[in-house]
Amino acid sequence: MSLSHGHRGTDVRKSAVTHADLVTGVRRTLAHLPGAADLVIGHVFCGEPLPVMARRLRIPLAQAPGLLRQSLKLLRPIMSETEFAGRRR
Repeated sequence: MSLSHGHRGTDVRKSAVTHADLVTGVRRTLAHLPGAADLVIGHVFCGEPLPVMARRLRIPLAQAPGLLRQSLKLLRPIMSETEFAGRRR
């Protein structure tokens, strides 16, 4: 999926959602979960391996997948407005 074409053929460049808006939305949405925003940004958006991000954020490796799953469920409304919408499973 190219940067200029989002979900269902919408042009992301014409959208009001920017990268900064996305990061801010992730941080605000996940503010109540310690380390979750950094985990999502590092792993999902930047492609860092989950064990590396967990170690860097001092999150127990056994808890990282559950925290990531919980975070992504909370982020569905934000993610549906961006180019990342097509990446959901």
